[in-house]
Amino acid sequence: MDEYIPNDEMTFEETDDFGNILRTLRENQGYTIVRLSKMISLPPEKISKIERSLSEIPNEQVLRIWLKKLGCKDNARKLINIARTHRIVHWIRLHSGDESNADMIRLLDRYRDQSLSPMDRALLQVIAR
Repeated sequence: MDEYIPNDEMTFEETDDFGNILRTLRENQGYTIVRLSKMISLPPEKISKIERSLSEIPNEQVLRIWLKKLGCKDNARKLINIARTHRIVHWIRLHSGDESNADMIRLLDRYRDQSLSPMDRALLQVIAR
């Protein structure tokens, strides 16, 4: 069996899906979605959708509370930064059926391939805020 690592010491890559990160942290604490829901005042259905990347990432104030309740203190800033980079990806996935997002989807596909120009990267950073 793997050695237990406290949530405050867990590390994640920026490429990790943010919903999966939140699920991993919750499960590592031994919390059910219902228990977490009561702790952070979000409906269980919303938490489930966020963890499955079927809903937008909540705002940073909610995320800070969420991470605090999951025992993240020292790594909360890093996790918030990962959430910032994933916010636009989640939004695009949720709205990928809309043809007006075609350019943004193309840009994200290039981003995954690490072939973005500095201008494209700056654009994504501005949009993600």
